[in-house]
Order: sequence, then C-alpha cells, then structure tokens
Amino acid sequence: MPPVFKGVFPVVTVVDIAKSVEFYKHALGFVSTFRWPADESADPEFVTLALENREIGIGNVEAGATPSFSNVELCLEVEDMSAAWTWLIDHGATEVQPPTAQPWGETNAYIADPDGLKIHIYCKNHS
Repeated sequence: MPPVFKGVFPVVTVVDIAKSVEFYKHALGFVSTFRWPADESADPEFVTLALENREIGIGNVEAGATPSFSNVELCLEVEDMSAAWTWLIDHGATEVQPPTAQPWGETNAYIADPDGLKIHIYCKNHS
C-alpha cells in the first residue's frame, strides 16, 4: 500500500527573498504565515505565503546559483483582467504576454515576478 500524501506545497527559490516577499504580498495579496528565522531583524532564509487556502514557499537559491523557472508557472484567477494587469505592472511585474482572449472563454495574460518566475493570470469571460 502506498503512503498517504497530503496536499501540494510549491517552493520557489529566489535571489532576494525580501524583494520577492514584498512583491507577492503587495502586488498579489499573499500574507506571510511563516518566516525563518523568526527574528525580523535577520535576513529571511525561508518564508511561507498564503493566498486564500493555498500556500507557497519562498527560499534562498543556493549561493552562486541562478533561479531557473523554465518549466514552472504560478496560475492565478482574477475577476477584472484590465485592473489586475495594470496593478501588477505598476507593482513591479514584468510583462511577458498581454491579456489575450481565448476561444475557450477565458482571457489569459503572463507576467514575471522579480526573479523571472512566470505568473499566468486568467479571467473567465462572462457571457
């Protein structure tokens, strides 16, 4: 019998945790649920962020390494694509692909976070 696995918890490694945490908190609305070390005067080594009932971890990339996100993206649903797009660009996101209507009834767009992680935002088109 296989072991029981519970949930999924993606961890993103970045060059500047503090900068990434600020982006995820202020641009995307995540809240910090864990920080190591807990001492706020020390540089963070790992932070857990939550959005609604989902969490991601943000940790330090190994010394001298460059984050690589070629096959990874976060996907977030928004209610107002135009407002979300403007907000994200104004808060430090890099444009990857502007909002584009899709034949299956969604509008999709892609931005990148401060370390280049691709974030897919989508809005269900209401008929």
